[in-house]
Amino acid sequence: MTIKLSDFFTYFKSTPNQQEAIKLLEDVMPQSLLQDGSAWVLKYREAEPVPEVIPSAIPQQGVDLCHEFEGCRLAPYRCPAGVPTVGWGNTKYENGTAVKLSDPAITQERADTLFVNISEKSFWNVIKRTVPFFDQMNANQQSAIFDFSYNLGAYFFNSPGFNTISRVLERKEWNKVPDALMLYINPGTAYEAGLRRRREAEGQLWMKPI
Repeated sequence: MTIKLSDFFTYFKSTPNQQEAIKLLEDVMPQSLLQDGSAWVLKYREAEPVPEVIPSAIPQQGVDLCHEFEGCRLAPYRCPAGVPTVGWGNTKYENGTAVKLSDPAITQERADTLFVNISEKSFWNVIKRTVPFFDQMNANQQSAIFDFSYNLGAYFFNSPGFNTISRVLERKEWNKVPDALMLYINPGTAYEAGLRRRREAEGQLWMKPI
């Protein structure tokens, strides 16, 4: 059975036996393969390609509001809920792979691209489909709902714990939306102050005329 070299890269932990095995391999390999300019070395060192940015339908005011409260960190970290996170609050990459604390830091360009791609696919498209009368909202109202969903979950509508905001949206009682948003601030927790500011900002954007 032929063994794939990639398997050795996957399970390499720099243990003494692995180091000795590498030395044995180096002894029998042509020295030309170990030169900096060899084709495989140059290819191995190439930067990872950045996924193409999906043209976004999310209004800029929605992006700006989300960025304001999420903040951006280029090195993976644990969010308040304990989930490994990177960039603008992203817990997964475009291919669905979960962020790990051991992942390398990303660039600002990569963070922006990741945010747009994930937001469009996993949040904006979901609320467009699940929130009643979404297509009748103006861009400010859509942006407020987008930020709410990015913070508390794309599938919030009609989910347990979201009865009030779901009811006012379903009944198209849009004048009650700002007050309904204020119910979701986790009172009595360390996050209350920050969530209160975020809900207030969403409510103000919701009421702001175009």
